[in-house]
Amino acid sequence: MRFIDFFAGIGGFRRGLELSGHECVGFCEFDKFATASYTSMHLLNEEQRKQLSEIPQRKRQKEILKEEYRNGEWYAKDIRSVNAKDVPRAECWCFGAPCQDFSVAGRRAGLDGDRSSLVREIFRLLEEQEEQNRPEWLIYENVKGMLSSNRGLDYLSILSEMDRLGYDCEWQNINSKWYVPQNRERIYTIGHLRRYGRSKIFPIEGTNGENSVFQLGNYMKTKSRENPNQGRIYDTNGISPCLNKMDGGGREPSVSIRIIGNTNPSGNEMNGNILDSMNLCQTLTTNKGEGIKIAIPVLAPDRGKKSQNGRRVKENNEPMFTLTAQDRHGVVCEYPTLPIKEATKKGFAEAKKGDSINLSMPNSKTRRGRVGLDISQTLDTNCNQGTMVVFNEKNSIYSIWSEKYQCYIAIRKLTPKECFRLQGWTDDYFEKAAFVNTDNQLYKQVGNGVTVNVVEAIGKKIKEYENN
Repeated sequence: MRFIDFFAGIGGFRRGLELSGHECVGFCEFDKFATASYTSMHLLNEEQRKQLSEIPQRKRQKEILKEEYRNGEWYAKDIRSVNAKDVPRAECWCFGAPCQDFSVAGRRAGLDGDRSSLVREIFRLLEEQEEQNRPEWLIYENVKGMLSSNRGLDYLSILSEMDRLGYDCEWQNINSKWYVPQNRERIYTIGHLRRYGRSKIFPIEGTNGENSVFQLGNYMKTKSRENPNQGRIYDTNGISPCLNKMDGGGREPSVSIRIIGNTNPSGNEMNGNILDSMNLCQTLTTNKGEGIKIAIPVLAPDRGKKSQNGRRVKENNEPMFTLTAQDRHGVVCEYPTLPIKEATKKGFAEAKKGDSINLSMPNSKTRRGRVGLDISQTLDTNCNQGTMVVFNEKNSIYSIWSEKYQCYIAIRKLTPKECFRLQGWTDDYFEKAAFVNTDNQLYKQVGNGVTVNVVEAIGKKIKEYENN
């Protein structure tokens, strides 16, 4: 599948779709700094890069914007001046139109704003295209706030426009944490050109299973029930589906009871069932000792798969197990923590080594969720994310001594390279962007971009459909 990258930024759509086997035939980007990064990351050959490396970065940034460095690929600067006849033929158009007017962090001008209204230019180009030349797929990304902008009427307007132009639409709220350690919710909308009758691409599930809802089955066999959710059984290892006012009557979502074995050789009914302690227990009966058993999780230092009689874990303040010549005992260590001010009842959250900390508006009395536990908060154009670090020796004027943990603790800002990694970019692509841009611009570009891994997952679903 060939695609065009509108509102391209640094090419998150391009990279994700290329990784899933699709081909880019052109891009459109207004910002000169983002265009410089895009060209360096995706279009430069080694000979051109060698030539540019001989001049200072500031001049290099201006030089790379010349047409000769795009190597014949179609490019447009301002989508408002693009003529539909000049757009190359492609099966897919992808676009992450500016989000500032939809974002809850802005003034929420919605589709009437100068930036977010640019999505209408996509619809103009589609309308000007001859019907047989319209792309078969549309992929549109924007912030979650788009759903509530103007009480939802803005997004309804976008869907209605796609429908008028001949596209059936589906959408999903996808969190980047399914693929990368960044909590970033974005709305992805896919338009299917109606005359092709495409099947649905969504929903897609992340690679982190704990962040997904897994339906195991349905205990109600009839297909004529009014409520399709009635009787669904969900895996307790996933997150819960949305709860609503069901008022009983068998319409409540059920969760799985995981049976992992049976101590009764006959295996008759429930006699001897061994249940996973991390799941729900079945109803207890008066079965005189031959009923349900529960497996207790234990700590197995060094020999996780080896059977052992008795407990493997001692409670705090209990005597230690007998030491042996092998001394294969372990101890649970307490990590250094740092209280971070939050507008919660507790008043603070505890950050440990490796956690992310939101550094924006540090004196605010209304901010919540400043600490991300082993995960980054959503990156923005300023990338005001920090992380807690621990030192044995004082190596910074900003580090403080913790008497409790006998170490130095400091908070440092995430580097541009780390932010690129959180958006799914490999280090070689970061180096190519840093080749022509400063740290300030790199922060802005990666905060504005899409997560590569999410786009790759969508591209793979489309590829799978095309191959079938």
